[in-house]
Amino acid sequence: YQSKLSEYNLYRNAQSNTVKVFKDIDAAIIQNFR
Repeated sequence: YQSKLSEYNLYRNAQSNTVKVFKDIDAAIIQNFR
């Protein structure tokens, strides 16, 4: 049970990090088009 919980937390952290990276990339692309 404990390992499942840490696996789930790792998965959630990876998801939010991926979303943050995509937002940063989007912001950079938008700035490049200005």
